[in-house]
Amino acid sequence: MPRLRNVLSFFKGATLSENWSRCLAAKSLLLLGAATIILAPTLSAFDLNHISATVPVTLSALLALSIVRPSIGLIVATTIFPITGWITQAFSLGPMRLSEALVLVVLGGVIIRLALSPKELKAGSQASAIGIVSASFLFIAVTATSIVVELSLLRTGSTASWLNVWTFLTETLNQITSNYLLGNSVVSLPGLIDGALLIEGLLLVLVILKYSESNPALPRHLAGALVTGAFISAVINLNLLATNVIEADESMTMLARYLGGLRLSGHIQDLNATGSYFLTMMFVGIGFISGRKDSRLLGCVIFTIGVAFWLAGSRSALFAGLVVVLLATGQWVLSKRRGQSRTALIALVIVVSLLTPLLMVVAYPERSRISAGLQHRIDFTITSIRMWATAPVFGVGNGRYYDLSGDFMPSTLKERYANENAHNNFLQIASELGTIGLAGFLWLIFLGVGRVRKQSRTKQQSGPLLIWTGAGVSAFLLTCLLGHPLLVRETAYPFWVLAGLTLSLSIRGLKAQSISKRRHTAFRCLTALVLVASIPERVNSASCGRPFEEVSFGFFEREIEPNTDLQFRWSSDRATLFVPGDAQWASLPLRALHAGTNTGTVTVNIFLGGQSVMQVPLTDQNWTEVSVKLSRTPTSCMPHRFDLEVFPALIPSSDLGTTDERILGVQLKELTIR
Repeated sequence: MPRLRNVLSFFKGATLSENWSRCLAAKSLLLLGAATIILAPTLSAFDLNHISATVPVTLSALLALSIVRPSIGLIVATTIFPITGWITQAFSLGPMRLSEALVLVVLGGVIIRLALSPKELKAGSQASAIGIVSASFLFIAVTATSIVVELSLLRTGSTASWLNVWTFLTETLNQITSNYLLGNSVVSLPGLIDGALLIEGLLLVLVILKYSESNPALPRHLAGALVTGAFISAVINLNLLATNVIEADESMTMLARYLGGLRLSGHIQDLNATGSYFLTMMFVGIGFISGRKDSRLLGCVIFTIGVAFWLAGSRSALFAGLVVVLLATGQWVLSKRRGQSRTALIALVIVVSLLTPLLMVVAYPERSRISAGLQHRIDFTITSIRMWATAPVFGVGNGRYYDLSGDFMPSTLKERYANENAHNNFLQIASELGTIGLAGFLWLIFLGVGRVRKQSRTKQQSGPLLIWTGAGVSAFLLTCLLGHPLLVRETAYPFWVLAGLTLSLSIRGLKAQSISKRRHTAFRCLTALVLVASIPERVNSASCGRPFEEVSFGFFEREIEPNTDLQFRWSSDRATLFVPGDAQWASLPLRALHAGTNTGTVTVNIFLGGQSVMQVPLTDQNWTEVSVKLSRTPTSCMPHRFDLEVFPALIPSSDLGTTDERILGVQLKELTIR
């Protein structure tokens, strides 16, 4: 209470303008703090031992550009998003997530700009008038608290049930700044990467909405950037097609197979996500071409994107495209708007182009397994509903669907997959973030659909661009019912940009009402309080109901030793695992392949419950069994936490001259627990 009185006295007696200035100063400080948090992971891209110097220089330039000219920073990043996979392959950047690095520097630069520009910070947002900010806040808050729960689980099992908070925060910060973008954090920070992808996408939407108010041309420029990036990506795929056809023993036969259904995608690994992406960009291209003098040239660009869509061979994208185009054509016919005959003609061409590969699905065996694909989707739906039912309110946690899926699969699906994602983004969100997370996501969609429909029916329309970008968003979301393109960064980030520019076109001229602002502010505060208050109980519940194998981190996938049946896992240089709280002894079989060579002795520091218990020197490449006596934890569901620190680590790319970019510690066989 004394602190609260001091804060109130700070504002008491000041003029309205002085209080407003102080509020702006406080907001600026908060924004600078947020920018620091967002930019912290990008420090991992400045590790010149693993990353080319070109990367940090490029990211620094984009950060500066985003601070000075946020709109241009958004346009540049939007153009590059879909080809970041190709760039990392072409320039040997290893497992680096370049697309996420671009998003982080652009968001960080924009937030710094807002913190340093009181006029821009003071300006209101039209998005607040219809609840877009509140819906985004709900979804971001649910995702963020899920991340906190997942990271908090890593602190369980210490001698005092919680590790020192400051130590935990510094360790997490060290992991984020040292290897977050390099791929190693996939095994060291569970839930963070998957949750960050959703949060970053929604922040892109909000930033686009913010700067579209002062720059009405930004949505069209972003649409052009999306089409440009899609065209470059399509050209890369066509180049791969040409290479495969030329190198084949029977070139014409190989070409006929590709035209008849053999699927192809270059740098985007998920073929269905590739189909979703190119389908969406075709619609954006049609909206962008309308009314332009260079329509013939852009028509060739759209045709190239369409060929890449065809080669992806995604049946779900094909179905979504047909549905959207037929609905759009029907709406035009009913509206009897004769002035849009050119747009209708384009729509008819798209219908024909999509119906042709639909016939080829039946005619060619490469795409003829429709019934099998449908049965798999049904089985995945059953899997998702079963998982959702175990945690209906808050979900099982960010990024946990894949690991847990094997426990919920029907036997028919289990025969083919050990683990897999949901093949339905909506059900994956419901399973991982619960009913509240799904509600936030659906709220955003309903708000956007309502505004697009209302704006497209007004006399002062925003033109064909709004109609066709709306069609693109709709097509993408329809493919989310049969796939998971929002899990693939090269396709997810362009979608969020498209969603942002479509919303910005739909809310032009909309005036926010003060009463709605007050209600939305109260809603956001209440949401934050409820979600934060739920964290302790969710952590306790998750720690008691989760097997220790699923909580361990810092380990890579299981491997089998050549010529033997021996299974083991590589650890990173830092790793954590948990054993049941009622165990009395735990034996850890360890081996260091780089011990006894030029490295000499490899030392493994073992911590139990945050306390150092022993140092194990490994002098050769033989297996060493390390046994540790355990005392019971305060409750039977509270596990014991083991931390391993390995020095020196093994980096195969530099130590052995291989292409393996991982940072390796020791090999670990199955634990013996008694």
